[in-house]
Amino acid sequence: MRQKKKKFDYKIYILLVVAAVIILMLFSYIKKQNGSVSFLNQIAATVAYPFEQTAQFFISKTSGGSQYIVDMYAVYEQNKALKRENSDLKKQLVSQTEIDNENVRLRKLVELKKSNGFTKSKVGNVIAFDIQAYSKSLVIDLGAKDGIALNMPVVVNEGLVGAISEIYSYSARVRLLVSPDMSFSATVQRFDARTFALGQGVAGTENNIQLDNIPQNIDIVKGDRVVTRGLGGMFPKGLLIGEVVEISDTSGYLHAAKVKPAVNIYSLEQVLVITDYVAPRIN
Repeated sequence: MRQKKKKFDYKIYILLVVAAVIILMLFSYIKKQNGSVSFLNQIAATVAYPFEQTAQFFISKTSGGSQYIVDMYAVYEQNKALKRENSDLKKQLVSQTEIDNENVRLRKLVELKKSNGFTKSKVGNVIAFDIQAYSKSLVIDLGAKDGIALNMPVVVNEGLVGAISEIYSYSARVRLLVSPDMSFSATVQRFDARTFALGQGVAGTENNIQLDNIPQNIDIVKGDRVVTRGLGGMFPKGLLIGEVVEISDTSGYLHAAKVKPAVNIYSLEQVLVITDYVAPRIN
C-alpha cells in the first residue's frame, strides 16, 4: 500500500509542475503598458531559461557539426589536390634527372672523342641485351643508314665495349669483349712492363676476360691496367680493357690472368661507335 501511495504522489507532483510551467508561460505574454516586464513574466523567463539554453546548445552543436563536415570535405579535396600535385612533381623530377644523366653521358662521350682523337664517331642508344653462355652482345639503334660497318670499335668513357658484328637497316649488333667468340691483343699499361697477350671472353655467366699464354718471365701483377695492343686486331692501341684481378699458372712456362672489364655492360645506355678507324689488314 505504501508503494502505491508514493507512486500516486509522484504523479501528482509532476502534474503540478507541468501546470505551473504552463501558467507561467501564459503569463509571460502579459506586459505593462510602459513596456516593463511583469513579475510573473520574469518568473516565467527564469523557469524557461534552462530549457532555452538547452535548445540553443543543441542548435549550435547541430550547426557546428554541419560546418565541421563541410570543413572536413574541403580538407579532403585539398589533400587529394596536393597528392596529385606531389605525384606530378615526382614525375617531373624523375624526367629531369634522366635528362641530366643523359646530358652527362653525352658530354663524357664527346670528351672521350676529343681525348682519343676520333675524328668521326656516332652516339648510339642501347636497345637490347643478348647475354648467352657462348655469345654475349647488345643491340644499338644505329645501322646501315647511319654508315655503320662491320668491326667498328664501340667504346664508352670507362673503356672498350666491343665491336660491330652484325648490321641491319636501322640497328646493329655489338659483340662484347666478354664474349668467348671475341679475341684481341692486349698489353699492360705500365711504363716498365713489356707484356703481350691474347685476350678472350669467358664462356658462361661470368663476365670476365682471360689473358692466355703469358710467359713466366713477363712482368704482370694483380691490379695492372690492361689496354689494347693495337696489333693484328680491330681495335686501335691504348683503349682500356680492364684490371687484372687474378693470376694463375697454366704450365711450367706459361701463365694466365683474369681481367675484370672496366665497363659494366649491364649499366650501358649509350655508346660511341668509332666510324673512322680501319682495322689493319694482315696478309
